Amino acid sequence: MCTLSWIRHANGYDLLCNRDERRDRSEADPPAIRAGERGDYLAPRDPDGGGSWISVNEHGVSLCLLNHYSADTQTAGSATDYLSRGRIITTLADAVDIGMVRRDLDSLEVARYRPFLLFVLAPGAAPGLWCWDGRCLQEEAVSGPPLTTTAVDAEAVRAYRQQSFRELTDDEPDASAPSLEQLFRWHRSMNPEAPEAGVAMYREDAMTVSLSHVRVGPDGIALNYYPGHPAAAPWPGDRPG
Repeated sequence: MCTLSWIRHANGYDLLCNRDERRDRSEADPPAIRAGERGDYLAPRDPDGGGSWISVNEHGVSLCLLNHYSADTQTAGSATDYLSRGRIITTLADAVDIGMVRRDLDSLEVARYRPFLLFVLAPGAAPGLWCWDGRCLQEEAVSGPPLTTTAVDAEAVRAYRQQSFRELTDDEPDASAPSLEQLFRWHRSMNPEAPEAGVAMYREDAMTVSLSHVRVGPDGIALNYYPGHPAAAPWPGDRPG
């Protein structure tokens, strides 16, 4: 489970990602520089599956993987019959542009993975989104942020998160997009009446376990990682200026 939002700039972008996971999963390894055949990339690591859910490489190309839960329920076989979806990130993370991601996906044996959504962001290019539903891999249009998936009560949760995102700029009708500070606050927001619907979510079996921030711009490329529930974990805006 993940929730993504992003702001594109003339020379780059900011990308934020909440990772929601089962409480019995191991804690992720923090981001590190990892070597690919076509260049280095930054990514945290899931020790259970051996892959990742987010990456950014030296070319400024970011990948984010989301589980496609509605299609998951229609997929035959058990989890042990498939490769970890996180390995899709480590397989494609060194692609130099979105076109190369597209070509790599065309040659990937997607039937070896359970259903997923793959989001790709790169400087100077429209975002890319691919959906594998267990039967067909399709490239889909990206209407804009946010992008979110959940395993429980998906329609209601998605509607709540999308509405709360729209409300970020309700008081600023001329704003073309939320500010980075607004995005951080949104990713840390909870819903006390329905904790499972909050962007920073809680359920008995799962919770948001980290917030990642990718920044690509003239000053360089960075992946800032904040482990723990975002509502409790410190972030730059909490530090006295």
